[in-house]
Amino acid sequence: MGTAASQTAADAPLPSATVVDAGLTENGRWTVAGANAAWAGGGYAADPDAVLDVVLRSGRPAVQLPATDRPFLRDLPEVVR
Repeated sequence: MGTAASQTAADAPLPSATVVDAGLTENGRWTVAGANAAWAGGGYAADPDAVLDVVLRSGRPAVQLPATDRPFLRDLPEVVR
């Protein structure tokens, strides 16, 4: 994507298992159309092995999460029956 996209990613970090839809605009600039959880992204023309890697990364145990993903963790909701 280039330097501008890399800088934007550094300024607005996402969990490592996020699917980002990006593309070029008519004037040749990169833009992000959306970002979703890995399980909600469609594989489209992506490499199926890479898609599976991201989905599996999104469902790994919390103790295996990298430090960069920890700020995105939420407390589990309380279930009342």
